[in-house]
Amino acid sequence: MKAVVVQKEKNKTYVMTEKGEFKCLNNLQNVDIGETIELNENFLALRHTAKILIAASLLLALIFTIINFKSPEVYAYVYIDINPSIEVLIDKNAKIISANPLNEDGKKILKNLSYKGLDITTFINQTVKESQKLGFLKEEDTIVITTVNIKNSHVINEDIQKAINDIKKTNAKIQIETLK
Repeated sequence: MKAVVVQKEKNKTYVMTEKGEFKCLNNLQNVDIGETIELNENFLALRHTAKILIAASLLLALIFTIINFKSPEVYAYVYIDINPSIEVLIDKNAKIISANPLNEDGKKILKNLSYKGLDITTFINQTVKESQKLGFLKEEDTIVITTVNIKNSHVINEDIQKAINDIKKTNAKIQIETLK
């Protein structure tokens, strides 16, 4: 197919084909305005097909990302109240999804802990140690641990009980109340 060069810019050349269609070609060198050139129709079709394939690939990548980007499902809420107070969301394996301070002292505790993905046993033990270190928890204070199970998972209750046993071993005078 023949075309006439009608405009040239830095890296683009605009041509008008025999059919009166305007085409934009990239990096076409050594042509002048008004010059008649031969266009390879397969090349033009290939460029169009390449654009469609790229767009389809990007769309598939986006869909795949959206489908696989599910947030972890919450199996239980665990409230640790020492004053500081903290709410913890955990998954079916008793791993922490997120932790939220319920007061200013809770913010101070969480600021010093790396908790995302941590198991609930370790988190409770670290929270107790950090509370003692910062002076929030004294020898004869009470810790209230409340568990609200959204879905059943035997791992969650076992891990919380393990944390309670660990605390009692090292801090015999601390009272722990659990509510389920």
